[in-house]
Amino acid sequence: MTQRHAMFSAFANVHAQFQQARQRYSAQENAILKALQALEEIEGKHSSWAPADLAAQHPVMRYLKEWQHESERVCQEWQRRVMAYQTVNAFRDKVGDSLLVYVYGKVNAGKSSLGNFVATGHASPSSVDVLQESGVSFGWQASSRGSKQEGSLQSGFGVKSTECTSAIQFFTLPGLTWVDSPGLHSSTPENGELARHYAEASDMVVYVMNARNPGRQSDGEELRYLMTLKKPLYIVLSRSDQTEENENDHGEIVKEIVIKPRAQQVKQEQYVRQQLEEIAAELGMPEVAAQCKIMSLSVSYAEHADNKATWEASGMGHFMSAMTQLAQGDSVRYKQQAPLEQLRVFSKDLHHEAQRLDDSQQALANALDCLAQEVTQTADRLLRRLEMRVMEIASALPDSAYEEEHPLLIERVASSLRPDIHRALIQSMKEQLKTFERSASKAMDFSDASGLPGFKQRYESIELPGKSYINQLNILGKALGTGIGYMVGGTKGAGIGASIGAQCGNALGAIFSVDSTTLNVYTGNNRRDLEAALIEKFRCDIELHIQEVYTAPVVSAVASIQKPLLESRQALGNLQRQLERVEYAPNQKELRCVA
Repeated sequence: MTQRHAMFSAFANVHAQFQQARQRYSAQENAILKALQALEEIEGKHSSWAPADLAAQHPVMRYLKEWQHESERVCQEWQRRVMAYQTVNAFRDKVGDSLLVYVYGKVNAGKSSLGNFVATGHASPSSVDVLQESGVSFGWQASSRGSKQEGSLQSGFGVKSTECTSAIQFFTLPGLTWVDSPGLHSSTPENGELARHYAEASDMVVYVMNARNPGRQSDGEELRYLMTLKKPLYIVLSRSDQTEENENDHGEIVKEIVIKPRAQQVKQEQYVRQQLEEIAAELGMPEVAAQCKIMSLSVSYAEHADNKATWEASGMGHFMSAMTQLAQGDSVRYKQQAPLEQLRVFSKDLHHEAQRLDDSQQALANALDCLAQEVTQTADRLLRRLEMRVMEIASALPDSAYEEEHPLLIERVASSLRPDIHRALIQSMKEQLKTFERSASKAMDFSDASGLPGFKQRYESIELPGKSYINQLNILGKALGTGIGYMVGGTKGAGIGASIGAQCGNALGAIFSVDSTTLNVYTGNNRRDLEAALIEKFRCDIELHIQEVYTAPVVSAVASIQKPLLESRQALGNLQRQLERVEYAPNQKELRCVA
């Protein structure tokens, strides 16, 4: 097996590891995005809704508007974050389960030849050479006017200056994506931006310089940006060879490509490193220059290498070793964890915004609870106040009012009470109800008098005992008759006189005797009973009226807000639970999705 194919095998192993890592986070990622979408749909549905009964100036409406405003802001921020996350993941998906090597250099620097050789073993492969390499696929990608175009390359990268393009060229093989970029300052802004995305998503940056003129000022400008990416940076001095004339066995002069003397290569590498260190010092990033690898190589010399010594002399063995180390080093583990780390960061950002939305939802829920308590307390206060007013009105009425027909009595009280009811209700209702004018103007019906007793004058009966004078007058008459009879007729006359006197006494006794009798004495009326019944009737009517025009509409308005709020809180809770399932385990130095 050649060193190139050994490198392919190492990247194939990377491909298998990445597939396993993808399975660990994809389900959780989908669950989060699904929960987020469900929440956004609910928030969008309620973004401009308002209850029909609560007035715009009501305090609860302020919390409702704050919730709606915060929901709209959070959803917009989530959409922005999701787009950014998906943009990064689009490159991840485009790259697939592989490491991304971003290759950049000036025209004729030799980067296309290098890519062709890594993929096929030929600097300028034919379509047959490409087909012979199993799993290798060449293509191109460009962006213009907001649209992306892609295509395949049958014969690898074009290596002639006339074949250079502003499009991004790439090849893929299991575990490796090699991007040959026209540069960050492409002739089209869209391609330049596309190249920048690939550079930022890369796992390794290879900057190719022509060894015949390395370290130009324009190279320094490009390296300045690439160093800020803090990616593993390899600077390749390509075409580190020269042509010599030799005489062959037939005595003919032939030109041969030979590698540059190692001393000359070292001198060039030191010159480039000095430039790197100066740039790094300006950037305040000396460690980047120290970690950068600089190597000289010749694709042409490697292509014709027929033994291990010439292969190693070409510098390609060194480069292939570096690529293999990339596939076997810590960067692979970090790369495996990168999607989950991105998901964790994404989840953390969403969780922060979700907490802000949760705070606004809680404030609204608290306001609704307070309003529900306030409505009950206010209704009780209004009822007590109006009941006292009914008692004042009822007690001030004259007795003659209570002698009237009940409808007239009720209307007397109602006409005095209505203004007080209106004044008592207006402040609370107007603050809380849009429907106040309709509700408050609704006439109270106090006409039902079935529960009132009739008005009655009260009398107390007194029985006087009778007196008889018959016996007394009988005795007196008898005595007088006896005396008068005796004087006229003696003893005989006395007997006759007594008899006549007794009869006269009886008659006079009957005349002057008095029989027993009953007297009806006026003691008052049932006004207090009627007044108490009247007060109770109005208290019940007022309680029903307050319930109908004040308590019920406000409670209905509260319920109409609580329903969408509950839907939103349930959706937000589901999202938060999904976010909490993404956990960082520092003791394991890895990320894991909690099942």
